[in-house]
Amino acid sequence: MNLTEYESKKILEAYNIPIPKGKIVKDIEDLNHIPLPHVLKAQVKYGSRKKQGLIKIARSLDESISFYRYLRDQGYQIYVEEYIKHERELYLSIFCNREDGTVTLLASKFGGVDIEEIDKKHIIRKDLNITDENSPFIFREIVRKLDLKGIIFRKVSDIFYKMYRIFVEKDCLLVEINPLGIVENDAVALDAKIILDDDAYFRQNFERKDVNYVILNGNIGCIVNGAGLAMATMDMIKMYGGEPANFLDIGGGADKERMKAAIRKVLENKNVRVLLINILGGITRCDEIARAIVECLDIITVPIVVRLRGTNEEEGISILREAGINVYKSLDEAIKAAINLSKK
Repeated sequence: MNLTEYESKKILEAYNIPIPKGKIVKDIEDLNHIPLPHVLKAQVKYGSRKKQGLIKIARSLDESISFYRYLRDQGYQIYVEEYIKHERELYLSIFCNREDGTVTLLASKFGGVDIEEIDKKHIIRKDLNITDENSPFIFREIVRKLDLKGIIFRKVSDIFYKMYRIFVEKDCLLVEINPLGIVENDAVALDAKIILDDDAYFRQNFERKDVNYVILNGNIGCIVNGAGLAMATMDMIKMYGGEPANFLDIGGGADKERMKAAIRKVLENKNVRVLLINILGGITRCDEIARAIVECLDIITVPIVVRLRGTNEEEGISILREAGINVYKSLDEAIKAAINLSKK
């Protein structure tokens, strides 16, 4: 699962890796209270935002408001942070190398661009066995090749080792800081990208308050967006004579990756005899949920009942029906169908 920059930086901050002060801005009036210059960034789960015009340094309030409206009108979540003037930009990355089963460390003195654009002769690479005890010394030896000295050498080495701790402790596939800005005697993660292992998503949870999972004693696996709707769904299952196997609220704004992780998690429970998915789309898009379900059909070994209402509802229903999945608009009908299947 790809995290946004904002989500990634919250994890860095928890490990005491310096980041610029920033926040998600939902109200344009909040821009009046953020010191200038500041940086406005669309929160997306892919790279090359600068090239796509999704990042801007605003040096005046008018400039900030104009760009905020531009991003807002395209439906982006907007992160605004202080602008930090820096002297150099470095690249640091740790990723899972599936080809040989190792963890690969990459570093370069040329940050701020896509790694593919950096000449290979300027990239320092080292492969590690994650089962070994990899000490901070390994990371210092790599950072030494970036022509850093004194306190900056020590701080960048410390950041690189903390990135490795995040990678291991949080079950990541990628931890990247690009660029790492050098500011006098300090180093600051100006941008960051973290990809989680989907299989570890619910176990890790990253203290996200919009994901809640509790195992119960029934056999109807439930995936619902919204705690209130999840509780109502369970109440109705019991009212009609069924028993829920779990409480699972995937939260508002759930995307395809979160939905796929939820399906995998619920199916870990061997008591589940039918999967009931109840989505009321607001920020959550029904078509994205439908695509996640279809992509998981090869691992879904029990009957599935889906109820979709809301944003892009008809497109979502069409995707599921083309895959041979019955979709209900009525929650009562969906629950009754799930209960009947759970008794077979």
